[in-house]
Amino acid sequence: MTMHALTIAATFLWLGMVLAISFIEAPLRFRAPGVTVPIGLGIGRIVFRALNVAELLFAVVRSAPAW
Repeated sequence: MTMHALTIAATFLWLGMVLAISFIEAPLRFRAPGVTVPIGLGIGRIVFRALNVAELLFAVVRSAPAW
C-alpha cells in the first residue's frame, strides 16, 4: 500500500470516528437507562481521550515521510 493510499484511508477512518462519536454515541449515551449526567460525562471523557490518542496516531501517519 502506498503512503498516499494509507494517508487517504487514515483520513476517512478519522472522519468516520468523529462523525460516529459526535452524532451517534454522544446523544445515545444520555438516553441509556440508568446513565446519569455525571456518569455520561465520565464516559464522554474516556471516549474523547481515546479519540485524541487515535488522532495523534493518524497525525503521525499523515506526517510520515514517503520513503
